[in-house]
Amino acid sequence: MNREFDRFALKNFRGMQQPKMRQADLAKLVKRSRVSISDIERGALKPSFDLICDMADALHVEPSQLFKSNSSKLGDLPLPDDEKRLLAAFRQMSVTTKGIILSFLMNLSTSDLADISAVAKRVRAAVKPSH
Repeated sequence: MNREFDRFALKNFRGMQQPKMRQADLAKLVKRSRVSISDIERGALKPSFDLICDMADALHVEPSQLFKSNSSKLGDLPLPDDEKRLLAAFRQMSVTTKGIILSFLMNLSTSDLADISAVAKRVRAAVKPSH
């Protein structure tokens, strides 16, 4: 399944390198094939956590910077309080922890999300104060 928030933005960071980094250059640095890099950029292949970190290192960026955003600026979005707390906590995490969380989220399927939602509803119902 290909979801827009999962799409990798490697091409943008490769193009910002001086001189411009080609897919083959990045592939050599991370010990993968050029085809693998192309597949990742097209969203046809989901990279492992280790590969995300290796590519980020090769591009001199944080792993979280390699993902596209559905919005041009996160600051333009009105966020509910729980999302603001989540974002604040995420910003305090180490680069490694951010990479682990992003890798986990990238590999969630729609059924996983439904299962998580169902568990969250049961937990909320169990801890709901009685009147």
